[in-house]
Amino acid sequence: MKVYLRLLSFVKPFKIFVFFSIISSVLYVLTNGLSLWIIGSLLSSVMSDSITNLQTINPNSFTDRINNFLFSYINTNNRMDLLKFLSYSLLLSFFFKNIFFYINNVSLSYAQNGIIASIRNKIFIKYQNLSLNFFKNKKTSDLTSILIHDVGIIKNTFNQTVQNLFNQPLNVLFFLITLILINLQLTLICFIVIPVSVFITVKLSASIRRKAMRSTKQTAKLMNVVIENISNVKIVKAFTSQLNQIKKFDKFNSNLFSKEFRLESLRFLNTPILDMMGALIGALLLLFGGKLVLVNQSLSPDGFIKFFTFLFAMFQPAKKIANVNAEINRGISSAERVFNILDTTEIEEFDDNSKIEIDKIDKIDFKDVTFSYDKKVNVLKNINVSIKKGDFIALVGESGSGKTTFSDLIMNFHHLENGNINIDDIDIRDINVNSLRQKIGLVSQDSILFNDTVSNNIKLGSPKSSDKDIYESVKKANAFEFIEKMSDKFDTNIGEKGIRISGGQKQRLAIARAIIKNPDILILDEATSALDSKSEKKIQEAIDSFSNEMTLIIIAHRLSTIKKADKILFFDNGEIIENGTHEELMKLNEKYKKLYDLQFGVKDE
Repeated sequence: MKVYLRLLSFVKPFKIFVFFSIISSVLYVLTNGLSLWIIGSLLSSVMSDSITNLQTINPNSFTDRINNFLFSYINTNNRMDLLKFLSYSLLLSFFFKNIFFYINNVSLSYAQNGIIASIRNKIFIKYQNLSLNFFKNKKTSDLTSILIHDVGIIKNTFNQTVQNLFNQPLNVLFFLITLILINLQLTLICFIVIPVSVFITVKLSASIRRKAMRSTKQTAKLMNVVIENISNVKIVKAFTSQLNQIKKFDKFNSNLFSKEFRLESLRFLNTPILDMMGALIGALLLLFGGKLVLVNQSLSPDGFIKFFTFLFAMFQPAKKIANVNAEINRGISSAERVFNILDTTEIEEFDDNSKIEIDKIDKIDFKDVTFSYDKKVNVLKNINVSIKKGDFIALVGESGSGKTTFSDLIMNFHHLENGNINIDDIDIRDINVNSLRQKIGLVSQDSILFNDTVSNNIKLGSPKSSDKDIYESVKKANAFEFIEKMSDKFDTNIGEKGIRISGGQKQRLAIARAIIKNPDILILDEATSALDSKSEKKIQEAIDSFSNEMTLIIIAHRLSTIKKADKILFFDNGEIIENGTHEELMKLNEKYKKLYDLQFGVKDE
């Protein structure tokens, strides 16, 4: 219940709507009770031989006191006058009842949807604030499932429960008080069966919660299969793996079907059990109530009819309240996954105003830096490097040797625990992350682009850039020529992940996106490794055109692209084992030279 109450804490911004909902709920309950009383009066007074007569009313009876209040100014001896009065009153009570019902639902619906929107916003904002380490250990499908599927279940839970938690308890309380006032003895008989109903409901709810959690996790697994398949559809087709993928999907889908069916089977069991309990109560009341009317004559037929009318009217809201528990337990399993995200402490404060904002980067110093992702295996070991403004730095080494981690630390993607990285003699941990990254441009190997126009992709890191800025950046990135050939030029949508353009064109757009920020440092992470010679040449020409304007840090597998570097850092198992220019490292005749000879087909003499 703590989890559900925490969900309800999101209601604060919508309290005015909740207030209107509560007021309209109270008025709805009163008008609903009035309509039921009128129906009972129709049954007992109009449709029977015993006409309600104020002269024969026992003023000590609750039923007769209410009748006296309602019918005191009506000639109850005239059946047609009474019938007209009851008919008009019934119509009027139903009119106001439904007006209040509508106001209640609309007000609560606005609050509910506002709460769900707030939760989604908080999750997405949290995703933006989480560190890269968090995402390394999570599946995209899980995170997507939490934002869409789990929040969707929470919305359904709100729709099914919040309304019932507001209206139905008021209904039950009103009906219960009315039943007690009509006849306490019969009301106490009802409570003989209620503890059994509560016990069954609690047991069912606990089982529903467990099964709901399993169903939610299975949904995330199925989503992962779908995302992987669609993202890698070209590879699937290339390796004729469609049937295997279909079988894999069918397996996960069947598991989800099984879990969902078990969950729904339990949920639907709640209603028939409660109905049977209601029937048992009804049978007991017929037996004992009939005795009070026919034998003891301590209860009037009118009172007995009204007791039954209000009792069975109470069953419906009571069943809804009982079902609320089952619905809440399904929603709680999703809410727990949501709150696990919101409570995650792997936070990256990207715009912390208490930290130092910088407007330039002239120098970077690594001092005794050792780094580990899991605090077990060191990815970088005792790194000591100084990078000055305008330097062309190349990072070389086998995959997994620490090159990308080195560049990630410059952008403060990971929290540094051992050693120091200073930006212009300021500890990187004391620098505002946004101000740091605004001075660094990144071109990754994958060239991640968005399903948007060419122009919007380029302006990603600099949304206020003018058309002139965009034009100059694409010129420098050697991208203007192919953009001009597109149907809508800069307004052309390039598709999801840039699927409508070639690999080389993606890279050139990624370079344009990086340099439009006018960064002090440009990091290129194997930006040409997957390209053909022609595309590589165009990108190399683009890099040469602005290499004198900023500090370049290039991670390269193709050594032909880094011959002009001022400093080449050769990484091996997390350590920098060679450091110098191309000529210096060739003379050293160690690993760099061996790698160079291997790439250019030079045989050992």
